[in-house]
Amino acid sequence: VSMPEGAAYWHCSQGKDRTGLGAAFLLCALGADRDLIIEDFDISNVYYRRDVEALRSKILENGGTEDDFEAVDSFVGASKKNFIDTLVSIDRIYGGLKSYVRNILMLSESDEQILRDKFLE
Repeated sequence: VSMPEGAAYWHCSQGKDRTGLGAAFLLCALGADRDLIIEDFDISNVYYRRDVEALRSKILENGGTEDDFEAVDSFVGASKKNFIDTLVSIDRIYGGLKSYVRNILMLSESDEQILRDKFLE
């Protein structure tokens, strides 16, 4: 892997789903454990909380159900449940995040060391 100098920046429309998985893969390559990866993903909800709560209030006023709230949490917020379900699917299909990073993303141990040298203190 050739690592250019400077910062890396990537995003998607809300910065939580595709970007969240990208961050999970990077954190895994850096050596983070699963709990930290999930915690990092869930931090997104701090930034979405106001929008989620406002929409939940409108739904409640209009007789919404728990299913409606789950949809809001998934599409407006960052669904921790869906993220964990995705990790479970990666475990089942690919043998875990580390296996996915190694065998699908094709990062070797030396590639991971380059990332650790660049991004960790």
